[in-house]
Amino acid sequence: GGGASSPLWRQMLADCSGKEVRISATVEASALGAAMVAAAGVGLYPSIVAAAEAMAGDTTPVAPDEAAGARYRRLIDIYAGLYQASAETSHRLVAFAAGDET
Repeated sequence: GGGASSPLWRQMLADCSGKEVRISATVEASALGAAMVAAAGVGLYPSIVAAAEAMAGDTTPVAPDEAAGARYRRLIDIYAGLYQASAETSHRLVAFAAGDET
């Protein structure tokens, strides 16, 4: 299940990406994905896309919310400045932890 079992996480992923997210009916999605790759790799399907289309089974769509997506994009702009704003402090904390407090 992981994140796919959380309705909030699924909606956030759709909103942030601006793309429809499709939820597999299986709880073993990682194993299913590996099987799709293997099936394409041994030639049962001409491509991974073809294998996925044939093997995915029923999925539940989660549509993105454009207003929420716009808010997430604004947050990304704020988040992007965090490294520069905290880099010196982070370096000082690493030096402190290493015992080099110069």
